[in-house]
Amino acid sequence: DFVLFLVKKDDPQTVYYQIFIEPKGRHLIEGDKWKQEFLLRLQSEGKTKVLWESKEYRIIGLPFYNSVVSEQTAIFEEAFSEYL
Repeated sequence: DFVLFLVKKDDPQTVYYQIFIEPKGRHLIEGDKWKQEFLLRLQSEGKTKVLWESKEYRIIGLPFYNSVVSEQTAIFEEAFSEYL
């Protein structure tokens, strides 16, 4: 598991992104589908929390990453590129 922290500095309000990345072996993808659904819900159901004036955090979950499946479908790459 990986957690990526990004900071957007060119905005008057500093925003920190916390992105959860889950590498997943091909043999585990189907059995752990519940976890991917949870990660994808983070963005839609998670609340942005303002920790102090002019700074906030956004928590984002990405689809599972698997080198074979992800390269064939580009789902992970498209979701990841959205936040770079």
